[in-house]
Amino acid sequence: MSNTIREKFTQHMEFFGLTKETQRGYISGVRCLAKHYNQSPEKLANEQVRDYFGYLLLERKLAWSSCKTYLSGRTYFYRHICNRQVDVSGE
Repeated sequence: MSNTIREKFTQHMEFFGLTKETQRGYISGVRCLAKHYNQSPEKLANEQVRDYFGYLLLERKLAWSSCKTYLSGRTYFYRHICNRQVDVSGE
């Protein structure tokens, strides 16, 4: 994640009162998504974002409860920073 987009993400979360712990979790989730594809998260296609959660759940065998912060961070990032929706179910 570029410094500019990360700063925008952080500023938005601070402005809306998200705790530092929540901010860290959200940033970590989006950073891991970007790292998985070696691409800036705002450039990822919706299908790539959905596929990443399939990877976490099916290949890495993470419990759904472990993925909630990733999902929340990703939802917040795409909705508020990128002004788009990404539905994990693919519908």
